[in-house]
Amino acid sequence: MVALSTAQHQLLDPSQHVITATDQQVVQTLSDFLPNRIIDIHTHLYSLTNSQKTPTTVEADGMTLRSTMNHWLEQRVEQYLSFPFPLKDLPFAAANEHIFQESHKHDFVHGLMIIGPTDDPDQVRETVQQYSFRGFKCYHHYASRSNTFEADIEEFLPDWAWEIADQQNLIIMLHLVKAQALSDPNNLSYLQDRLSRFKNAKLVLAHCARGFAAKNTMEGLSVVRQFENVFFDSSAVCEPTSMEAIIRATGITRLMYGSDYPVSQVRGKAISLANGFKWLNQSSSTGQDSSFGEFTLVGIESLLALQVATQLCSLKDSDLEYIFYKNAFHLLGLGASYESKNNLEQYELAKTMIPGGTQLLSKKPELMAPSYWPAYYTQATGCEIVDNSGNRFLDMASNAVLSCLLGYADPDVNKAVLRRVQLGSMSSLSNYDEVRLAERLLEIHPWAQMVRYARTGGEAMTIAVRIARAVTGRDKVAICGYHGWHDWYLAVNLEDGPDGLQDHLLPGLNPLGVPAGLKGTALPFRYNQLAELEEIFAHHQLAAVVMETTRGIEPENQFLEKVRQLATQHGTKLIFDEISIGWRLCLGGAHLKYQVTPDLAVFAKALSNGYPMSAVIGQTAEMKFFERTFISSAYWSEAIGPTAALAAVEKMMSLDVPAHLQRIGGCFMKRWLELGQSCQLPTFVKGRPELVQLGFEHEEQANRIMTLFTRLMLQQGIMAGSSFNPTFAHQDRHLGHYFEKAEACFDQINQQLKSGQFYDQEAFETKHTGFARLVN
Repeated sequence: MVALSTAQHQLLDPSQHVITATDQQVVQTLSDFLPNRIIDIHTHLYSLTNSQKTPTTVEADGMTLRSTMNHWLEQRVEQYLSFPFPLKDLPFAAANEHIFQESHKHDFVHGLMIIGPTDDPDQVRETVQQYSFRGFKCYHHYASRSNTFEADIEEFLPDWAWEIADQQNLIIMLHLVKAQALSDPNNLSYLQDRLSRFKNAKLVLAHCARGFAAKNTMEGLSVVRQFENVFFDSSAVCEPTSMEAIIRATGITRLMYGSDYPVSQVRGKAISLANGFKWLNQSSSTGQDSSFGEFTLVGIESLLALQVATQLCSLKDSDLEYIFYKNAFHLLGLGASYESKNNLEQYELAKTMIPGGTQLLSKKPELMAPSYWPAYYTQATGCEIVDNSGNRFLDMASNAVLSCLLGYADPDVNKAVLRRVQLGSMSSLSNYDEVRLAERLLEIHPWAQMVRYARTGGEAMTIAVRIARAVTGRDKVAICGYHGWHDWYLAVNLEDGPDGLQDHLLPGLNPLGVPAGLKGTALPFRYNQLAELEEIFAHHQLAAVVMETTRGIEPENQFLEKVRQLATQHGTKLIFDEISIGWRLCLGGAHLKYQVTPDLAVFAKALSNGYPMSAVIGQTAEMKFFERTFISSAYWSEAIGPTAALAAVEKMMSLDVPAHLQRIGGCFMKRWLELGQSCQLPTFVKGRPELVQLGFEHEEQANRIMTLFTRLMLQQGIMAGSSFNPTFAHQDRHLGHYFEKAEACFDQINQQLKSGQFYDQEAFETKHTGFARLVN
């Protein structure tokens, strides 16, 4: 029995929930906005005896919930996540029993167990398993202080609840308190700590992190967005700002629709004020009412706000499916742990229209796990990827082939890009960010005096080679490493005899279509093999020595210094390809670390953190030849590339990214070797902490073991393979999660090796071999 005020009784009594003709008219305007399938992630069910009123019982069961919501959501809601209404003196056992009975009775109801800080952890653990609850609902009412609105989170959400949720992959539904909500320093500190420690627990911050005052949510998002195990629901939020902020900060895969039934049936709305928010309804409004509007239901106001937020973020109908259905579907675990069918079908369709299926060889699924590795993504943020089937992955593999050093969708880079998009990315004039970026690049590389831009690494390398040929009047170049797909580079394979790129690129790479007249113009030598370059110089006049400054190994015996000396001695231009290694070993090009100055240096990939952009830098004597040989392209003058690069470079200037990569990568290498040893499945690592290569020691089946490992890790929500390219977004908790899941996968691999099942070629296809780079 509980004591309900008149207002509470009216709120909880379904007979008081009225849908007016005006409500229906407003709902009709939402018809085209709402998807056909919806999961409501925030609803309350209850059966309460009111000691203050006769008749004494108010009840909302599963059928009442469905019937009420169908009045204005047109039978679109398929599933509900429900939990007790958190009254101050709520009898927990009876309230949870009601949720259990309704979820047991109706397959469209899923339950959360309401808990308090004085509950017995062992009993809670037993109950949540016995009743198959999806997780916990906690509330500030149950903190042991008079003014619970000022309670610290740990006062009503004890750590034992986090531990249980972490162990059983459960949901925690949290209503933040304190005036600043998500921006409160104590709240933020608490969330950072618990989200890091309990990475398998899934936290839902109700009401857009109590974003009724949107400013609070906006200020706190920069901290919590980095955690893959935090989500938000839209329940009862009646203004679009906090929803828009969440979408812009986290994409479309963290926000979920919630109605907050029965609060959804209240006639009114919450409005932001300068220092908080206020609930407004007919009885609380003052002054002359407008003849142009009247109060509708909170649930409808919230949907109208969500519609505006998604319009401001330019979301498509397919994006709305995530907010209204897919995110909750995966959060509730209603589907398989990993569903690959849809992605595979899309990839097979693509191959009928796109030669090779992808635009980049390194992104072919066959190189990772044929017929299993996902081909297409919907969203990428931090180091998390969501594929087109809604599967969530922690990317512990290539990380966009080295392109996103700061992490996917870096908020500072995106902010600059979005501003530029809104102001116009192309016009009849150039954008001054080109100049600002040049100033930054020359500041970082004081030996250089001029900069020229392109949009991809391969074309920037081609430009640099053209300039070297123009300056020297010579045609031939010596190459070391991988430099793209262009004719000047693939000409190395026009030679008769063994594959000229055998130790540099994909074995057997066919130079079909490369003009025969380029034969003999590209001459390969291997990294740290100075004698091979000396032999080339002995027989050829070179326009340039083109090489990756370094990749997986350190230069030995002053290798780079001696290359520089040879080039100078022979009047040859030295071009350092910094496309892959640049910004990883130090701020700017790796040549700064080794104190060897090239004539030209080329940057791309990390330069702009995921946006198309490349740059060639050099001294005036060489760069002036841009004005003498024709090098020009319309889209090299668009503004997004320079804007993104400027934002990325300035952010990297303020952070020690290389130190972070070295620490994370070094820890990864150490733990990979330790795991192999402890599991008696021998492993190896190569390369450097900033670019890790890894694998299994096995004479005949190393690639097949790696393929199986990749498949098993995908089932655990982790993208893993024979490389790990750390980014600034990778943290210790990601390593912990990776190796926790990897250990279980190692055990499965050992079992299959012992059983003989592993050798069944029909069980799965072994991954195809990829690049074998010269300087690995």
